[in-house]
Amino acid sequence: MLNSSFRRLVAVALCLVFLSTTAPASASTSLQTQGKEIVAAGVAVAAAVVVVVVVVALHYRSASVKGCVATGPNGLELKTEDSQLTYELTGATSDVKPGEIVKVKGKKKSAHAGTNPSFEVKQLNKDYGACLATAKP
Repeated sequence: MLNSSFRRLVAVALCLVFLSTTAPASASTSLQTQGKEIVAAGVAVAAAVVVVVVVVALHYRSASVKGCVATGPNGLELKTEDSQLTYELTGATSDVKPGEIVKVKGKKKSAHAGTNPSFEVKQLNKDYGACLATAKP
């Protein structure tokens, strides 16, 4: 399902394409002027196509997270190495094993009251092996 901002961008791009056409050539219009108009229309169409491709690519891109997987109170959790965030893992977690450092692709979901943010796993991207043991003071 497409969100409203994506639909608006597609509508603007289509308007640019259809409104960039010129009036029919009259007998007094030179061949050089017609060529310039064709080039201008081609540039407008190419720009609209680029806008649509970029918007679609950004809309459907997946996020990825790397960290150590552990078993938490609500199932699998992943603690990131860089920001030390903890995500509750949902989705396709059958290949994700506790005690392993993994990189997963999917979609980040915001946290609800009193819980960690969650990450909906689409696929296991890479398994880096066992988590490093951290010394506790």
